[in-house]
Amino acid sequence: MKKKKARFVFASLLIVSILCSMCLTALSEQPLLPLSRKVSDPEKPLKWVEFNVPYEPLKQAMDIDVDSYQDRIHVSWIDLLAYLGACLLYTSPSP
Repeated sequence: MKKKKARFVFASLLIVSILCSMCLTALSEQPLLPLSRKVSDPEKPLKWVEFNVPYEPLKQAMDIDVDSYQDRIHVSWIDLLAYLGACLLYTSPSP
């Protein structure tokens, strides 16, 4: 009976230590956002970003937003355009 209890305690401690080491590894490789926020230099101005979306994607996003307004899940046209911009940013070749 003592051997079973000792094995159970050992297995439990092993699992807990593995989980703790995995959590610490994940945190050390990618720290939490509030802790990793850099203080911006007040002397450096913001970079200019252009928002040149053609008429068709704007109209389609607006139509989807208006059509989903009464639905259980409302789709915001701003979110749609942000996703579109992110997709184009990370899938387009670098200039």
